Amino acid sequence: MRKLVIITMFVVIALGSLYAWHLFANELWRVTHYCACEKCCGKWSDGHFASGKPVYVGGVACNWLPFGTKLRITQGKIVTTYVVEDRGAKSIFGDKDNHKKALDIYCSTHNEAKQNGVKWLKVEVLK
Repeated sequence: MRKLVIITMFVVIALGSLYAWHLFANELWRVTHYCACEKCCGKWSDGHFASGKPVYVGGVACNWLPFGTKLRITQGKIVTTYVVEDRGAKSIFGDKDNHKKALDIYCSTHNEAKQNGVKWLKVEVLK
């Protein structure tokens, strides 16, 4: 009987986690853009993401999703997959206890980041 209770608890917790991830499927998120310059990153403009990896175009900053989490972002008919590699300001991107639907996409230049600006796009957390 005890094994059945433990297995049941595990299944409920696992399904609850899957359901929580699914809640964010295809909702509109605030998407901004940044580069590795001092204006965008301040003292952290060393050419590396918070994950330790070198910056690359398309890396994403989101404070409450684990590094390596894949995101599917839809902009019109264009669907692109991105990976969480960086962190940002808690006031904008939230934290593990305050899930704000906001993320920042890395661009190669400051001008490109400014041109992309702020958008509200459909985002799906893939895992």
